[in-house]
Amino acid sequence: MKGKHGEKRAARILEKAFEKAKDVDAKRAIAGSLIELGSKDNKYWDFLAARAQARVEDDMPMPMAYDASGKAVKGKFADDYLAWCKKKGIEPESMTMDAFYASQNDILAVSKTKDKRAIPILMKGLESPNHMVVMRSAEGLASLQHEEAADKIIAACERLPAESAGTIARYLVFFKSPKAQAAAEKFIKKEQTLKTWRA
Repeated sequence: MKGKHGEKRAARILEKAFEKAKDVDAKRAIAGSLIELGSKDNKYWDFLAARAQARVEDDMPMPMAYDASGKAVKGKFADDYLAWCKKKGIEPESMTMDAFYASQNDILAVSKTKDKRAIPILMKGLESPNHMVVMRSAEGLASLQHEEAADKIIAACERLPAESAGTIARYLVFFKSPKAQAAAEKFIKKEQTLKTWRA
């Protein structure tokens, strides 16, 4: 009983903290904790889901350019990203932190809840032009053991540059199908990396 009483007290404290919080990162963390504690109030899930859904629907291209071998070129923006910024009237430098960090944090937040309501969002995330969104979506689907995701993760690896594909393919090792395992071997170029993830 002491444990349950403690959880209820913690939930009440977190609920108040969520209402007071102004910082998005804080609200995201608190909402996730409340869901893990078993909160039945949908507003916490709705908050996380809305942010993640916006990420998977965002059409912003990946900022960095890649060379012919599929390796990222440091310090160079991708042409399609520059064109997107020009169309939106945005300075290219202003969106890089959002593209690389904030975007994946919104996806991670729904993944960490282990809530199956995240599956449609994460499946959509595999189609994102943002490689970080694709990676975190693949990670979330692997943690949820959603076997139907394996083919879409493979498809994402096939369309993305080799460097990103190799990173995303790490999550294929968590799927049982021979096709997923074969794809992991195809896209992960370093044998030691593949062994480490399988271990």
